[in-house]
Amino acid sequence: MASERRREKLSDKHHNRREHPQGRKVLYNGFSDRHYSKISFRRSFDIVEQDSSLFQGTLYDNLTAGLQDSPDKSAIMAALVFAGCNTILDRLPRGLGTMLEPEARNLSGGERQRLMTASAVLRNPGIAIFDEPASSLDVETAMAIER
Repeated sequence: MASERRREKLSDKHHNRREHPQGRKVLYNGFSDRHYSKISFRRSFDIVEQDSSLFQGTLYDNLTAGLQDSPDKSAIMAALVFAGCNTILDRLPRGLGTMLEPEARNLSGGERQRLMTASAVLRNPGIAIFDEPASSLDVETAMAIER
């Protein structure tokens, strides 16, 4: 998975950095990177790519892929509302049980990006990195995510 490799490369670059280029300390959630193991530091990052990595499967499976514990429906709904995509469920025939086509072709580009944002929210990373998150979004949704 490309985003997984990017996350590893980015986190490894910053893990155990001996000093900031200008001699300043870099803290992550209030702690030096040396406070974290390499694996836990890597897990603290999440990247939302410009091109979504949604796969053929249910919407629920796509939102919760990679999570150790299954979130309850209220957590999923909160993430969908935060990402501005709760209304997507209204138009899908089976809600969270709707099957996505390969590469989620049955969704618009903006819907795919909002769903990937909701998926990142469910992971609750310490650091979320958005690769042009607004490129396929309408202005109102892009501004809501930036807040």
